[in-house]
Amino acid sequence: MLEEFPALRHSTQTTNRSLVDLHIRPKWQDARLADVSAMEVKRWLDTLPFGAASKARTRNMLSKFLDLAMLWEYIPVGRNPMELVRVKGSTKRHKQIVIISPGKFKAIVAALLEPYNLMVLVAGCLGLRVSETLGLKWSDFNFDEGTLSIGQVFTHGRVQKVPKTDASGNEIPVHSKLRAVLADWRARQQHDFSWVFANPKTGSPYSDATILSNYLKPTAAELGIVGLGWHTFSHLQRMLCCDQNT
Repeated sequence: MLEEFPALRHSTQTTNRSLVDLHIRPKWQDARLADVSAMEVKRWLDTLPFGAASKARTRNMLSKFLDLAMLWEYIPVGRNPMELVRVKGSTKRHKQIVIISPGKFKAIVAALLEPYNLMVLVAGCLGLRVSETLGLKWSDFNFDEGTLSIGQVFTHGRVQKVPKTDASGNEIPVHSKLRAVLADWRARQQHDFSWVFANPKTGSPYSDATILSNYLKPTAAELGIVGLGWHTFSHLQRMLCCDQNT
């Protein structure tokens, strides 16, 4: 039965395992499932030393544990007490995504060194997340048809296959100008790595955090752009499509 459920991404597994090992198990390992009350969980969550989003994730994990306990008949089927627990501020976006104009986007691409400028260009023009951009392989592109079908992502130093039912696996149209840029980039590479953006020293994709801190943020600061992040580029596609000069 477990094989029917898609595997969680590595980053999600790591975060969940950390929550269980460092917080949930030490608090609840000796408690009877039937004795886990909403009020006691709420009071415990208030003492945890992290933000609302992480507290909500912890609450949700407890909720899933209790749902499974009912499914496997460890406790009687009834209302999950976690439905009564609310985490204040967990549904608000605490960090505003910086949206830039097509002109600023072009300025960033022009100012960045290669291949970081190409990563930004691809992410912005195709609306890709950074994990999708860094996980691109040449085999994902159909240059004859002008399409891209993402087969994997690269996050937290790990490659994760994209499930066939995931929206990332759908075909994405690639403009002829972008295809030409990528074809030129491929022709100039001095290696035969399968990754579009392979670190020539390791043969693996680059680190998104390193690129952001060492290249993107300093370049953005020089251009007077504050708060730039990788999410900025994944939100650009619609604006770029409306810019006839792009």
